[in-house]
Amino acid sequence: TADYDAYAIKFDPTGSEIQFSTYFGGSSGLDQPWRAAFDPDGNPVVAGITHSTDFPTTAGAYDRTLNGRDLFVLRFDPSGSAVTYSTLLGGDGSENVFDMAIDPQGFVSLTGTIWQFPDGPLMFPTTPNAFDPTFNGGGSPGIDSYLARLKLDGAGPADLKYSTFIGGAE
Repeated sequence: TADYDAYAIKFDPTGSEIQFSTYFGGSSGLDQPWRAAFDPDGNPVVAGITHSTDFPTTAGAYDRTLNGRDLFVLRFDPSGSAVTYSTLLGGDGSENVFDMAIDPQGFVSLTGTIWQFPDGPLMFPTTPNAFDPTFNGGGSPGIDSYLARLKLDGAGPADLKYSTFIGGAE
């Protein structure tokens, strides 16, 4: 199998000059960036998927343990020289991230799908106030959608502000 690192490139506002370019990821798997945006302070934030057991996470991150193929959310400082926050988010299935938005308060919202085998444990986190805390994907594997909202502040479990499944049985 091939190993892939993720990358981030930041251009100046005119798109004519690279301000930074860097690779990141773990050593044992597939690391793919799928979405990127800037937080209110101008820090680049990248979301994607990883298979790497040693994907770089930061102290105080929501989740530092890979559970299969997980989502990642990683924030650089404005110069791209340091990772200021990096967390994993996932369960026993395979997660994808299809869209990401960052609001003026710095909350990151993610949406995508989860592929899960019916006989496997589902560890994708949902919050107590979730619209739908139950994985509803029919079939084998089943597929369901999710919506998650994180605060990239390094406060551990409090980082996950909201997480729910969205979907039906088939």
